[in-house]
Amino acid sequence: MVLLTCSTLGPAVDDVALRIPCLRVDAALAEAATRGGGRVAVLCTVATTLEPTETLFAKAGASTGATLDVTLVADA
Repeated sequence: MVLLTCSTLGPAVDDVALRIPCLRVDAALAEAATRGGGRVAVLCTVATTLEPTETLFAKAGASTGATLDVTLVADA
């Protein structure tokens, strides 16, 4: 069994010790998008994902110098 989390629930699950593997569906995306540095545009479709998504991408891009533009696409 594996627990797969979304952007909104990811931070809460990261803080809990689980007996099963827990994967964030957006973590691999953040790593790949920021790997080369430069400007990274991230589009969110739900307001609750803005903060956790920006935090995740900022952490992933910290060592590459990536700059982020996280935007909510209303009514998407």
